[in-house]
Amino acid sequence: MPDDFVMQLQSKRPKNNSSGHKGVSQTASGKWLAYISLKGKRHNLGIFTKKSEAILARKLAERRLFQP
Repeated sequence: MPDDFVMQLQSKRPKNNSSGHKGVSQTASGKWLAYISLKGKRHNLGIFTKKSEAILARKLAERRLFQP
């Protein structure tokens, strides 16, 4: 399987992803929730007023948990 095909499969976001970023979603009140899943459990990273803050929290958690 070509590498670019695999990358396309991994980068597709679900149709119901309104934020455009994995692990970030908008709450009913309009705030942004950041979360990450690890070993089958979902961990909330916080609720933020700005979408960019939630995205940053998610990216920092990814680096902290998944990069050596």
